[in-house]
Amino acid sequence: MYRTAALRAKALKACFNRSFRATRYASSSAVAATSSSSSPGFASWLTGGSSSSLPSLAIPMAAVSLPPSLADNVEPSKLMTTTLPNGLKIASEMSPNPAGSIGLYVDCGSIYETPNFRGVTHLLERMAFK
Repeated sequence: MYRTAALRAKALKACFNRSFRATRYASSSAVAATSSSSSPGFASWLTGGSSSSLPSLAIPMAAVSLPPSLADNVEPSKLMTTTLPNGLKIASEMSPNPAGSIGLYVDCGSIYETPNFRGVTHLLERMAFK
């Protein structure tokens, strides 16, 4: 059992070395033949080569402008609750982030349904998540 596992591990190691290590050759002619026949591609860094088609990450790109960073002392805003004449409650807060979000909470469910409105909760759920 151990011998079989060791042989399989050895075979996998040999397969890995053969396919991913391009620096181990028996002769220098094999190195010259493989390096001249294939040009480095987009993902040549996977096999140990370098890609000349990608820009260096050490140099910032000229056309990219970064947004100003937020101050460290930003305080969370107060939560404001508003009730509309129809009874709808709206909770809102100011956010310094450039993105916004909306959450909808509805007091509904089968416990709130009367026989006249049976299935309205299911319809609302289907419409809200489409």
